Amino acid sequence: MTQPRTELAPATVLVHAGRPKRAPDSPLSLPPVLASTYVEGGPMGYARTGNPTWTALEDVLGTLEGGQALAFASGMAAVAAVFELLPQGAVLVAPHSPYGGTARLLDLLEADRGVQVRRVDVSDTDETIAAMADAAMLWVESPTNPLLAVADLPRLFEAGRQRRVICCADNTFATPLNQRPLDLGADVVVHSVTKYLVGHSDLVLGAAVTRDQATYQRLLEHRTYRGAIPGHWRPGLRCAGSARWICASSELSAAPQCSPSGWSLTRALSGSDIPAFPTTRVMGGLLPR
Repeated sequence: MTQPRTELAPATVLVHAGRPKRAPDSPLSLPPVLASTYVEGGPMGYARTGNPTWTALEDVLGTLEGGQALAFASGMAAVAAVFELLPQGAVLVAPHSPYGGTARLLDLLEADRGVQVRRVDVSDTDETIAAMADAAMLWVESPTNPLLAVADLPRLFEAGRQRRVICCADNTFATPLNQRPLDLGADVVVHSVTKYLVGHSDLVLGAAVTRDQATYQRLLEHRTYRGAIPGHWRPGLRCAGSARWICASSELSAAPQCSPSGWSLTRALSGSDIPAFPTTRVMGGLLPR
């Protein structure tokens, strides 16, 4: 399992992680591997299970988040895989206003699988913790998409751990440059790689990251046997675009930081108070300046 490289800056990780072994005249970046079958005897066996190009992307994302990553065909493919961890009829705590695709999938889970979805204001910590009684999973976005509600992730995840709740965080808006939910107590982190990690323009990708080997295996089985795999080209294009994201991240890092009284940027733009917590930084690219 990939371990956090706390001594390296994120920009350094983006440059070096996922690269092939250095040898004279070898490619600096791993080229796309366009193969559907492999020589027998290795861990992949068949291209629906794995691909060296995905592995490079997974190494980058796993290192940034501090866990073991799996690449998916889209962010929603990763979300659906995580929801498959729920047993039939389980209780799921989720934001009132999550990402639109997630909201629709929650409706389908209620209708088709009998999942009981308890919708809460995730910025209200006490309300969210109270809703976790007898719940199987907590699903939280922080900030939420699109309303930018901010959750006190350490308190929520600690409460979830005490109640044996699977704690899942959609970290798409924050990115691991600003927060690492696994370090705060999450069991699973999900990304729509399509958005901040790519630039929301030319690729569709998703990812899930965890430190728990049993959870990793279940997510891998879901991806393998339900075919929620990325294409051969897209992960390679993402890794090749690391330098572009470094430039974008530099601009985000220059944005106003979270003040003790709240998110100064979003308050100035929206006129509303958005709660801030000690572990939260403002993501300056979330709203236009």
